[in-house]
Amino acid sequence: MGLTPSFRLLDGNGKELTELMGRVISISATDESGQKNDKLDLLLFNDRKFLHPNVGAKIQLFLGYLEEGLYKVGNYTLATVEYKGDSQDEHVILNFKSASSNTSLLDNKTRSFVNKSVGYIVNKICLESSLQPRIDPYFFTVNVNKDQSGITNQRLLFDLGQEHDAFTKIQGNVLVFARRGPDTLINSTVQLPRIDLEYKRDIITYSGQEDKSVNFSSVGVKYRAVAANGDITTEMASVGTGEPLKILNEIASNEEDALRKANTAYNQISRGKRKLNILTEGRFRIPAETRVNVTGLPDILNGNYAVIKVTYNYSKKGDYTVSYELNTHIPATESNPRRVILRAPEDALDNDVDPDEVSDDVLPGLIP
Repeated sequence: MGLTPSFRLLDGNGKELTELMGRVISISATDESGQKNDKLDLLLFNDRKFLHPNVGAKIQLFLGYLEEGLYKVGNYTLATVEYKGDSQDEHVILNFKSASSNTSLLDNKTRSFVNKSVGYIVNKICLESSLQPRIDPYFFTVNVNKDQSGITNQRLLFDLGQEHDAFTKIQGNVLVFARRGPDTLINSTVQLPRIDLEYKRDIITYSGQEDKSVNFSSVGVKYRAVAANGDITTEMASVGTGEPLKILNEIASNEEDALRKANTAYNQISRGKRKLNILTEGRFRIPAETRVNVTGLPDILNGNYAVIKVTYNYSKKGDYTVSYELNTHIPATESNPRRVILRAPEDALDNDVDPDEVSDDVLPGLIP
């Protein structure tokens, strides 16, 4: 017996938006890895008798099946309203963005962080923006010199994530900043669950490619070194094996910094070698950053992937599907257990935090 797709829309106070729900033709909602803002688009029938919500209105979306229950997809804020029509019908499209009350993230700031850990910087932004920090303790061991020259905190977070190969996600009042490619539970050797998807059994359609232009086997970064006689020389640290070697156009401060930069670049290049788009039924709920094992496709496309974008699609006709954008899964190379800081100590802005002094929580690649 088939399942019955369903949805609910609630306002910011939890009241069901019955009139709005009655005019919905289709729903499209995204869950994306990184700093990209999750979105929700509602296509409505426009009979000119319904007063739609005003820009800035809060909304909650739930999706699922009547027989199994609905789950919360996210909180959103109405950003724009579009009107469309043809000779037969008129429509309204409500475009929402993931809700966030942290307007301080958009304030331009000019300041310098000298020999401060990445975790310190991220935690400071969290405290300034009333965000609950969930920071991988590894980043409290990575010290940097970072200038914030008239850019927003949001942009600074994005830059730090790019530079340190971190998964950065803001959802509601929670900010997650953690290494990509987690295979185990935080502070544990227990393996994270891997989602297995098989073509025809689970996957309705697919399209994939192997990018032959991404052909670097190793990445190198130059750095300054001091010889025993005091002479300054230029050395190179590399990650990967064999040729061709991609040498980054920058000079690191020391060998450790060079290896970190090379490893970040190597992982980012490796992830782009294989890309896959798949479509499944709505019964699969696989958040961004989850590890997925795909089988039943041509051999070149089978294997482990990481979810980088999820799009939930619902239509009034009764269709409920989910599309996924995937790229190659690259496990993190650090052997440190993954843990997440739930609450920063009161002196976190004065001293870098010792990860062993902070409470732990599980971060299985998504925000609970």
